[in-house]
Amino acid sequence: MSGCAWYGYTSHVQVCPYTGRRKFVALSTEQVQRISEDELERILEEKEKTIVPNDKPDYKQVADIANKILKANRDVPEIFGKSWTIYVVNESDENAFVLPNGHIFVFRGMMDFCSDSDGQLSEDKLAIILGHEMAHAILGHTAEKLSLTNLIEACLLIPMAVIWAFIPSDGIAFITHWFIKKAVDIFVELPFSREMETEADTFGLELTAKACYDVREAPAIWMVKDLLDEAGSILINCTKDEDEAKILEEYKTLESYLSTHPGHDDRYKQLQNIMEAALAIRKECGCPELYQESDPCMGANQARKWWDMNKDALVKQEIEAKQKRKLQNKGIALHLPQKEEVLQKQEPSKKE
Repeated sequence: MSGCAWYGYTSHVQVCPYTGRRKFVALSTEQVQRISEDELERILEEKEKTIVPNDKPDYKQVADIANKILKANRDVPEIFGKSWTIYVVNESDENAFVLPNGHIFVFRGMMDFCSDSDGQLSEDKLAIILGHEMAHAILGHTAEKLSLTNLIEACLLIPMAVIWAFIPSDGIAFITHWFIKKAVDIFVELPFSREMETEADTFGLELTAKACYDVREAPAIWMVKDLLDEAGSILINCTKDEDEAKILEEYKTLESYLSTHPGHDDRYKQLQNIMEAALAIRKECGCPELYQESDPCMGANQARKWWDMNKDALVKQEIEAKQKRKLQNKGIALHLPQKEEVLQKQEPSKKE
């Protein structure tokens, strides 16, 4: 039996032609297609009122970027046979994703994140985001995740069923179901999702480089996200009580460990390590030269320096504002009973 299981596993192991990573994929192309269509139908029904018409400027901007990436990567066989369709969602979420069959969703919030203070969209930034999400679809990450999840669940189901057979109760059934879910999350979802995210970062950068976008935006994006997260966390912590701040910090550490995505700083470093190769791809494709003075990372570094220089002053300002609010609240609490007492003393005189 174990021999059959091993054969079933090894017969579905594939090697990614672009990264060389070995992966277990048990779903067929037709099965993935059906799953994708069902998911598309669900999303379109849910977002029906916020889908932007294809004659609007937002749609055209996203379509131009996606088409440029696709045309520049016609040497990638997996691009063909997918229904590359674009949907722009007028919602504030900083989100974008691509279904396995090529349906691209970009939210207005993500476009805002990729825009400057004047609202001008940076095509290079959005191209980095789209390249990453398209890489997930091209590399078949959804099929791989579903296959791994089903495999682990099947392996755990037998011992859990034996336990339930000897101790049949609703409580045991609930615990075994919870255990299987947690095991899948920790042993499959977390490490493999991180590995897939890193793979999508690498391959997505290659897709974007071949389309002649400024690939230096990739590490800059994660530098800025890391800075925004740090600044937000510190400023929130300084307005909380000491115990609350400690709990929040512990939660943030746990959240980082249990995240299915690599940390912002880790992604920045990883993207910097492959930047030279990505720039070489741009050069091979005859793309316009990029100049050092226009490097987006310079702006991100300046923002980091400004934050480091002004962090203490901003924290002090937030703490003083918190103390002021506390004093104001105490003043109101003391004032109201005094006023009520005066009214109560005046009532007898009115009756007389």
